[in-house]
Amino acid sequence: MLAALACLASLTASPHLDVRVDPRIELLTIVFRLAEAGEFSQPSSESPYSKRVDAYFAKYKTHPAVLAAAKVREEDGISFNAVTNLAVHLKDTKSLGEQVPFDPTPGRWDPRWKPAVARAFVKELKRFVNDTRFNDFVASESTFYKKAVGGMRKLVAKYPVDRWLPPFYGVAPKKKPFAIVGLLCGGGNYGMSVQFPDKSLLMCPVLGAHSFDPEGIPQYDASSVATVVHEFSHAYVNDLVEPYVPRLKPIIEKYTPTLADVWWAGAYEGAATIAYESFVRGVESYMVRKHLPARDALEVVIDQRSSGFLWTSDLDGALDQYASNRAKFKTLRDFLPVWIEVFEKAARAPEQLYGRCPKVTGVETEFGELDADHQSVKVTVRFDQPMMTDKRGFNMEPAGYEVIEKTHYAADGLSLSLTLKIQKGTEYTVHLNRFGRGYVSETGYPVLPVNRPLRAAGR
Repeated sequence: MLAALACLASLTASPHLDVRVDPRIELLTIVFRLAEAGEFSQPSSESPYSKRVDAYFAKYKTHPAVLAAAKVREEDGISFNAVTNLAVHLKDTKSLGEQVPFDPTPGRWDPRWKPAVARAFVKELKRFVNDTRFNDFVASESTFYKKAVGGMRKLVAKYPVDRWLPPFYGVAPKKKPFAIVGLLCGGGNYGMSVQFPDKSLLMCPVLGAHSFDPEGIPQYDASSVATVVHEFSHAYVNDLVEPYVPRLKPIIEKYTPTLADVWWAGAYEGAATIAYESFVRGVESYMVRKHLPARDALEVVIDQRSSGFLWTSDLDGALDQYASNRAKFKTLRDFLPVWIEVFEKAARAPEQLYGRCPKVTGVETEFGELDADHQSVKVTVRFDQPMMTDKRGFNMEPAGYEVIEKTHYAADGLSLSLTLKIQKGTEYTVHLNRFGRGYVSETGYPVLPVNRPLRAAGR
């Protein structure tokens, strides 16, 4: 016990978290970007750097490695975190050797990668590295890469997440963690880690770059603290929760009819993923509540609920019991049985959790004539409780409509209205909080997704 405490103390007294641009991540995301993987070509990832990438590698769009990426994406579902998972399991971009053997599959290996498929793909990556002189490109960007980590380094120096988490979890990682800035990941963040044969874990989450200064340097603010906590916490939480997934699965599946599209929008599928995300988000919300201003903490929990994790505050609140009883609960693992029961109690009955969400009590339309082809329609949405008036969640299909008067809330927050220009003879579908995000009550809960038909008059 004394040795463990000494290890914890030495870790929390260590210098600031190492932040780097990792050529392995750049290699894999470039190849999948060339294969037109949307998650690595998001509009939010566009920057002077992405333009240099596109210009340099454009002529290699039909390279065998790119074609292989498209093939494994189509046939094996290799996307999002599966891409970065293979990257961190490689030694470097020169040898492309296996940092740990792919077979038998290591503990943090993404199961979408069959070892034989991964090895065949790595062979094509080696050809890509040689044919494109990839490492020369990396060398040419070395000055930029050093600048690109500046924003994240400042953030973790001010908010030392790497010093908060080991004492909180009661476990010190055996290998020194680091964070990776994913320059082509946009809004995507991936809680990467590698498990070695001795069961030690190397934490190396990938934090997407989605906001840039004029020079193309990624920018981060206090709102990114939650993301750093979240992605590092996957390395701690997933293994703890995994044995409980069969027990939690029937509860989680009760929410699929209502929340499946919301989870899908966040690339979350399957009971295990939802379970891991649920408890990670509990820690994330708790840490932000303890370390950031109340308004920032509220925005984080609103984001959690709007992502389909309506039970976040229950899991967050239970951690106060853990924090105040560390003599009894030395580690989060010790507290886990209690925490699991909190989840079961909160989530057992979906109608009770849904009852926290504001209800749409009416969608009213008032039509007017504009010209031979178009009408105006004033849409009024009414709610059963006051709403936050800075939130927006209106969408309509098909496209081709125009907003004439922007959203305006009533003084009591119980209704809003906006006016649109629509095409006559067109059948529209109004979506409110289509993928979970948008309209939120003053208590911080989102409207559950609502769809309503809207038919314009014929010509």
